[in-house]
Amino acid sequence: MLIYHLISANDWAAVLESGQYTPPSYASEGFIHFSTEAQVLETAKRFYNDAQELVVLEVSEKMVKSALKWEPAEDQTLFPHVYAPLTVDQISDTHMIYKDAKGEWVWV
Repeated sequence: MLIYHLISANDWAAVLESGQYTPPSYASEGFIHFSTEAQVLETAKRFYNDAQELVVLEVSEKMVKSALKWEPAEDQTLFPHVYAPLTVDQISDTHMIYKDAKGEWVWV
């Protein structure tokens, strides 16, 4: 199964330069938030409403298996969390999502 993490284009450029990624929330939470494919657009809507475009990092569960935990959100929906920094080698692909003319997030 594939899991996905949303990131700004500027942050993605920094990841490519450093080879590793930990979001600012990692220091306080100890994990990286991921979503399933079905959860990506809702996650963008809920947490990145001010953005116009985002890079979607695609990661195979196999690449993060030892650090992956499925945990419930407030509504008890399970989300994948990775309890380790992410390296560029673990990212299998990237995609873009944008806001359309109506302000709704769409996959490109």
